[in-house]
Amino acid sequence: MQKKDLNWGILGTGVVANEMAVALKKAGKKIYSVGNRTHSKALEFAQKYEIDKVYDNFNGATRFVMKSYDMLKVA
Repeated sequence: MQKKDLNWGILGTGVVANEMAVALKKAGKKIYSVGNRTHSKALEFAQKYEIDKVYDNFNGATRFVMKSYDMLKVA
C-alpha cells in the first residue's frame, strides 16, 4: 500500500503557526496554504515557508478546506 502525502493548511501566522510550519518542513511536508485576517502577514508567512495559497478571508479558506485538505492546523 502506497503512503499518501497529506495536504496541510495553517490558519494563523503567530508563534504556534510558525512552530508548526517549522516542524512540518523538518518532516519534509509541504504546506498547501495559509490563512490570516491580515493579508500582508499571510503573504510574509507564505514566502517564509514556500506556501502557494494565501487566504485573508476565513470563510473562503474554510470552504476550501472542506474540499482540499487532509489536515488543518488552527494556530
